Amino acid sequence: MLPSHTPLFLGGTEDLSNLPSGAVAGLPVPFAGCVRRLWLNWRSLPLDSQFIINARNIHDCDGTACGGDVCLNGGSCWVSPDNKPVCTCSEHYSGDRCENVVSCDLVGCAHKGRCVTRGKTKSCTCPIGWTGNFCEQEVGHGAPHFGGNSYLVVDSKRAKREDNEDQWAPNALYAKPQGETAISYLFVNFSTAQPDGLLLWTSKSDDFLGIGVETGMVKIVWGKTAMDKNELVLPGTSVADGSWHTLTISYHNRAINFWADKAAPHTVFSNTSLLSDGVFYVGGFPNGQTVVDETSGSFHTLFNGCVQEIIFNDLNFIADFFKYDGENLGSCDLMYP
Repeated sequence: MLPSHTPLFLGGTEDLSNLPSGAVAGLPVPFAGCVRRLWLNWRSLPLDSQFIINARNIHDCDGTACGGDVCLNGGSCWVSPDNKPVCTCSEHYSGDRCENVVSCDLVGCAHKGRCVTRGKTKSCTCPIGWTGNFCEQEVGHGAPHFGGNSYLVVDSKRAKREDNEDQWAPNALYAKPQGETAISYLFVNFSTAQPDGLLLWTSKSDDFLGIGVETGMVKIVWGKTAMDKNELVLPGTSVADGSWHTLTISYHNRAINFWADKAAPHTVFSNTSLLSDGVFYVGGFPNGQTVVDETSGSFHTLFNGCVQEIIFNDLNFIADFFKYDGENLGSCDLMYP
């Protein structure tokens, strides 16, 4: 996991001899070339005086003051007579760099997005398949990205009509109908660089099962009530490193087996089954429901990262997340301008 309290060096360091052993395959050599854009955890970091602390021997690759990320949000750049960059902003944006966004309360949100109040400002909450300040950018297919304000609802009891079979509702979700609510097998493939977040939550009446990350470690909670809760933090190394990780849970003959990645399973014996109503909340909850309230304090923050696959018993859920309900989901396979 990248330490967030230290600077990020591009192209080299002040003294390459201070690099830790094994940082590079051979002798450390400074980078020679051009860097136009930098993204870190799906956030654009413009290479300008706001973010650059120090630099040495850096030259202009574009040959113009309009290179790189001068104008934001689709603005166009032109050079003034005194060789200064000037931005012409697209509709609904203003400012020297087009950094100011018009309130969605004035222009609305496209594609059935919702204009909601967050603190002192209003912004768009976008349905699945759309992103951008006004839900105007289409999201490509791929593993869904959760940005810390997202959620996905997967209902295993709803099915999408396939091959023109009339027995399934045409607008329902893709999954086989499932009468059995006992969880015998659950698999999650995820990636995150954040130390905390709710990954998945499901329940049936008072029974519940929750999976998340706490201080960088995988945490599982299950039980019947908040007072009768089992909690397990899997030992091992941190999973908040931006790499793909897996968590597998199986239940058989009173034995619940948990294992992350290729580590040895951790077994807990229980007299009660793991139950679910077939609805899985991934990354968060809809309708403004908070993680703290819905999990009775077991988890505190929304998930920030990627989910590539979820398997529940014999149902493979997430392969095309456009088939589910959710908001503010991006694609982990794509970067946006």
